[in-house]
Amino acid sequence: MKKIPLYLLTYFYLNVGTSQNFEGVYQGKIVTENNVLVLSTTAGTAVGTIHLNKSEKIVLLGTVTNGILSGSFKYDDKFWNLTGNIRNDSLIIQLSSGKENFSVKPKKLSSSTSFKFGKLLYEPPRYNSKVVGTWKIIYNVKNGVINRPDNNFEKGASYQFNASGTCKLRSPSLDKEFSKSPQSVPSCKWETRGNQLIMTMQGRSAGYGTFESYYLVKGDTLVLTYKGVDSYFVRSDK
Repeated sequence: MKKIPLYLLTYFYLNVGTSQNFEGVYQGKIVTENNVLVLSTTAGTAVGTIHLNKSEKIVLLGTVTNGILSGSFKYDDKFWNLTGNIRNDSLIIQLSSGKENFSVKPKKLSSSTSFKFGKLLYEPPRYNSKVVGTWKIIYNVKNGVINRPDNNFEKGASYQFNASGTCKLRSPSLDKEFSKSPQSVPSCKWETRGNQLIMTMQGRSAGYGTFESYYLVKGDTLVLTYKGVDSYFVRSDK
């Protein structure tokens, strides 16, 4: 019987083995220090999601040919090309964009794309410095209709966002109410994730609540969008 040369067996083993093992979940540095890549492969086509944190992700599209992963994605207004291969328990990736080139080695956690990885993407609070300050409400817009503050709670109401991550909702009626019962003043924390501003409030009477709004800062104007209502605020601490 004719023997197959050892180098051909090695080539066959490496290429067939790795082509079957790209699918799964990987963790490590890809475009930022701690990313999770969820990669699926079907009939030579590769589709991946690179999770930057719990709220931001980018899509990778590519192919698997002869045991090599090739693909591209867009990040930070740049298009990146990549090639990758499996080595031990890691995915060795070569990344290039223009004159930039570097290599990363995320570790494979599971061959199942349903692997739960949420806890791996701990995200420390971020505070957009443009939001820090006191903002007074001027009007709300819903379905194209402008509504100006018309009740005791909204009249003179403002949000105060501190650089430390604490916040405070104020209005003449609230201040009067809280002066009678200081212990009922709710605690308030805020942070920004992508284009969302998240406020978490907790108080004895109000209980616990988290409010996630889309936000936009234009000069001295802050726009918060929550459940289809755009609330416009003007900076009042200058």
